[in-house]
Amino acid sequence: MPHCPEKGAAMEKELALLQKMRILYGNVTNTCFDQKEGKKEMEENKNMEQEAENTGAKAEESTSKSFTEQVNEVIDKVAEKAKPAVKKATKKVKEKAEPTVKAVKEKAKPKVKAVKEKAKEVKTKVDSKLYEHEVIVQYQGNSFYAKDANEKSIEDFVANGGKRDQIKQVQLYIKPEERACYYVINNVTTGRVDL
Repeated sequence: MPHCPEKGAAMEKELALLQKMRILYGNVTNTCFDQKEGKKEMEENKNMEQEAENTGAKAEESTSKSFTEQVNEVIDKVAEKAKPAVKKATKKVKEKAEPTVKAVKEKAKPKVKAVKEKAKEVKTKVDSKLYEHEVIVQYQGNSFYAKDANEKSIEDFVANGGKRDQIKQVQLYIKPEERACYYVINNVTTGRVDL
């Protein structure tokens, strides 16, 4: 049979109690004392005997259960006893936190409103960039496409030393009577392309 520390500890406790009982019984028979002390001593001895029997019963019980089962039983008992305390503590925490939560919500309302407004602005900007649009200028039987003018302006900017990833803003001025487009990139660089 494998060695089990729980069983060994229970057995050692039982042996210690039995030794104490023997010493006490020896003291009772070998020592003279009045009846009151004798009765008291006898009651203590009976209590020790009962404790020893209980310990022995627990030791036998522990031999039939695994350590894990015993731990699980203890955990279940502790959890069951703790349920009312946990409910009470939870209720107290909720009661104490409620005013703070309300105060935080009140303070946050203006900020939440501002964030929502900013989100609407950003959504509008994003939406305006997401949809396709095309500008066509017609003049004296000729059509000039803004898309073509934009592409030619960017190509001209890059051909003259600019970098495509530097472009943040492009302004186009289409002059159909000259069949040309003037551009301004990033409010700094200007140029002209033929259409």
